[in-house]
Amino acid sequence: MANFNDNFDDSSEESFDEISEQSSAQAEETFVSKTQLKNEAKALVTFGQRLTTLPESTLRKLPLGEVTLKAVIEFHKQKGHIARKRHLGFIGKCLRNEVVDDIKACLDGDKFSQLRQNAINQSGSHQKATDEGSIKSESQSEDSAETVVASLLENGDQAVETLLQAFAGLNRQLLRQLLRNIKNAKSATKKQAAQVKLTHYLQENKVI
Repeated sequence: MANFNDNFDDSSEESFDEISEQSSAQAEETFVSKTQLKNEAKALVTFGQRLTTLPESTLRKLPLGEVTLKAVIEFHKQKGHIARKRHLGFIGKCLRNEVVDDIKACLDGDKFSQLRQNAINQSGSHQKATDEGSIKSESQSEDSAETVVASLLENGDQAVETLLQAFAGLNRQLLRQLLRNIKNAKSATKKQAAQVKLTHYLQENKVI
């Protein structure tokens, strides 16, 4: 009886090595693809969560399909953390059928993003200004501060979320508390003091 090892020549060994390498490469590609898909899915859920902070009137102006629009609007009807988390996953799946870049382009062009950019530009101009021009820049900075604060008070969570996305160093809880202090102030003096605290906080974080 012939020995099996005698028939297992060098060419067979090379073929076996090639197959092993191909299998390893395919396994690696599969792993990368799955990881990429997971990351994309998470990104869509995160973006969907951003959409849930927008008022319905704004949502209806975005290029959203009927199913996605309905899913986003009904998010706030969900009761409990688990139900909302599950619904966010559903919104993320709906967004797979949308042109997300077009939606983001619309959001980037809204008045809140423009306001944020103006504040950044004015702050940068103030830092680069000469002594003679610094008085004018300082005045612009004060106007920007008033405008940003007014927008936060008027538009609530929508403006807060826009600001948080632009300035990661901001504390969501503290920012909302400062806004509540202004809204709940029982006198003009206390309201002014609360606005000053909010303005200082925004200035410390280079928002304005």
